[in-house]
Amino acid sequence: MQVTAAGNITIQFASATAPIIYGILPNATGSWNIAIQTLERRYRWKNAYVNPALAVVAGQWFWVDIQGIPQAGVLYVRLQALGSTILNVTEFVQQIMPQEIPLAKINRDDYANLPNKWFPGRPVQFWYDKQIDQPLITLWPAPQPQFTFNQIVLYIQQYIQDVGTMTQSLAIPQRWFLAVVCELAKHLNAEIPEAKGDPVLLTTEADLQTQLAWASETDSSPTTLRPNIRSYTR
Repeated sequence: MQVTAAGNITIQFASATAPIIYGILPNATGSWNIAIQTLERRYRWKNAYVNPALAVVAGQWFWVDIQGIPQAGVLYVRLQALGSTILNVTEFVQQIMPQEIPLAKINRDDYANLPNKWFPGRPVQFWYDKQIDQPLITLWPAPQPQFTFNQIVLYIQQYIQDVGTMTQSLAIPQRWFLAVVCELAKHLNAEIPEAKGDPVLLTTEADLQTQLAWASETDSSPTTLRPNIRSYTR
């Protein structure tokens, strides 16, 4: 913990190392202006990551992956406070050579039938509880202390936001705009007595635009099929 602005926390490695994952555990809540910097042999400090408005919460880890670290490694890394930021930090850690191990997804019944839900170990399964306000992921086995710095890597999608006062734009990709307009026209035509649109035409156009929008939900990468054909016995 530091009490003056523009300070830093520096780590020296015994040999050249290439850390790519950095974790910061703040001891205060606020907005920080920070940089993560690296130092090679006899060179000046280089910014590997800069965030002028990092929203930190006391007791909540902030993790960042950094690309561009020299393969030959660096001898020093430091967390540098910029401007008037004071580094009130509980921990500052780095990790190298990360490995991602897939976790098996189980349903609620399988999780409920586990005889010992607090069995300690390295998590290999998870139950995803789709709660309305905040989804909840429960791991099994329960993480042991030596797995404190293990991370769960997720790909998330944000739900479409409503338009509030009806003057904002829909929070959807451009490729979905026409599909949404056509679907809205179809439903409004059915609900508003004064509407004179052709229901068949509106339905046909809405279905077509929705189909085109769904067809655009791809990153155009190759698709790989791996048939699992093997012998079995009864």
